[in-house]
Amino acid sequence: MREIWLRSNRRALWFGFVPPCLLLAGGAATVASNQQANARELWLIVGSLAMILGGLAIAALIALLWSPKLQRDGEFVKIRLGPRAHYHVPLHSIECFFLGEGTSGLSLPAAGSVKSAHLIVRFTERAVDWHRREVRPNLGKWEDGYLAIHGTWCEPIDEDLVRRLNHRLATVKRQANKRQAKESP
Repeated sequence: MREIWLRSNRRALWFGFVPPCLLLAGGAATVASNQQANARELWLIVGSLAMILGGLAIAALIALLWSPKLQRDGEFVKIRLGPRAHYHVPLHSIECFFLGEGTSGLSLPAAGSVKSAHLIVRFTERAVDWHRREVRPNLGKWEDGYLAIHGTWCEPIDEDLVRRLNHRLATVKRQANKRQAKESP
């Protein structure tokens, strides 16, 4: 059974649609305005390439809109920290979640480093394989048995979310333990 535990920041992704939509519209306008018999082929090619690039970027953003940061998938939690960084962590390797605060991974010239809420995932001491991973620094930090997911790129992180995640983690672990107890002689 799949269950979304933490969604991506859809507000930020919606703003990301502006440049590819402009590129797509500009390419379409270039192609449309050069459809006369004396149109230069170069402008048709440039306009077509702009439309293709804009369309591909829009498709990628749509995929990101529906890709959660944390998703339970049976006995595993799928952690997604980037387009190609997917980790399938066994449920029993995660001890708990808690609320943290730190730099957002964004740097604004006027304000310097911006603070944001972080979701901290604590891994059990026995899960040594999950104590460190290389992740993009603007998305999080994973070391010493802790993963800090920057809140800038997630749905809003607050105490209610952390409480809900810990409750789901405990419930799912209890259910898994009951299943294992029934299966073992």
